[in-house]
Amino acid sequence: MKTFARGLNFMGQLGIGNKNQNLQKFTEIEQLSGKNVSQLEAHFTQSYCRLDDGQILHWGYVLDSLTTTRVLNYYKKSPKISKLWQKYSFFGKTLGLRLGEWQMGLLNKEQIMKHQPNNISIGGSFIMYTTDKGVAYGMGENYKGQLGLGNNKFQFTFEPIQVPNNEKIKQVSAGFQHSVLVTVDFYNNPMRMIIKNEKIKKVSSGFHHSIYLCESGNLYGLGFNSKGQCGTSNLNRLDCEDFQKIFTNLEDDEYITDIASGKSHNVFITNKGGIYMFGAVKNYQLAREQSFYIDICSPTEVHLKLEDGEIPIKVKANFDRSAVLTNFGNAYVWGGESQEKICLENHYCIENIKKSMAADLGISQDKIIVKDVGLGYLHTLVSLQLKQ
Repeated sequence: MKTFARGLNFMGQLGIGNKNQNLQKFTEIEQLSGKNVSQLEAHFTQSYCRLDDGQILHWGYVLDSLTTTRVLNYYKKSPKISKLWQKYSFFGKTLGLRLGEWQMGLLNKEQIMKHQPNNISIGGSFIMYTTDKGVAYGMGENYKGQLGLGNNKFQFTFEPIQVPNNEKIKQVSAGFQHSVLVTVDFYNNPMRMIIKNEKIKKVSSGFHHSIYLCESGNLYGLGFNSKGQCGTSNLNRLDCEDFQKIFTNLEDDEYITDIASGKSHNVFITNKGGIYMFGAVKNYQLAREQSFYIDICSPTEVHLKLEDGEIPIKVKANFDRSAVLTNFGNAYVWGGESQEKICLENHYCIENIKKSMAADLGISQDKIIVKDVGLGYLHTLVSLQLKQ
């Protein structure tokens, strides 16, 4: 297995020792060569992967969302300086902003190897994971209590999250400043939230909202609704303080198989190969140009040109970006804020990852099997297998 990266690299978030310059083509992360990567995740200027033995590796900037966003805003206001910095590595050192680390770092190795994480979720400069024993752990920023530890102190090591009656946790979903846990009893903790007559199957969190997929197939939204991301009109409901049922308008024999949330939009896929989104559309989240920007408050189909027999089996989203992985070993990525002034990682149109990888590596598409993707703010990670 091999892992590749592309995009902005001013904080070392690509994991490539190239003096922190941005890359226009996918380039292999040599430190991960031959390692079995089970999960890839990316955020503003951080990157993470979970190996099949449970190790969690981190590279890029430290867990500090405030400094990260300040630096990004500085770049936007000074695009010429940003480009010069990316071109001349010594210039970045002069500014004193080169604080990232491209070398892979193990997060709390002894603790992690003892507990064997089976899934990780990345929030606004904090990270959470679950284990096979049904325990969740959190580390990083905690100024809003997003780690659920009963305090608002920054956590330098992974700490277990205490839930009532020691219920076993099967999934954790991290937003920008909040987290949601789903237990094996399909309820949420630590502050219990119940959807009447429903059992929660999966939850996905955006920056300030979450959506809930239930065993019945029903979908619910909760939280901030400024872009219609809770599945209801945002004209007179900017907040959904109670669970809002989302009308999906699917066929009788069609049901949702996976969900994902970006900053202010959501994507889900169905057993019949349907791809739907709702929420913000300004940055190509619908995978097509909009003549004018009106946020979509109910699920609308996303039309991708898939091959005959190709269907999506997994969906991911982050920021204004979305991706689906298919049964043909491919991935399609779309959406994202245009930052052409400071960086060339602006593939907001629909991108065929297998096709892009083949072109960058100079090999046939038939030899590539995409296993996972990580969607950062201005960088992309891809893990794949190469057929012999």
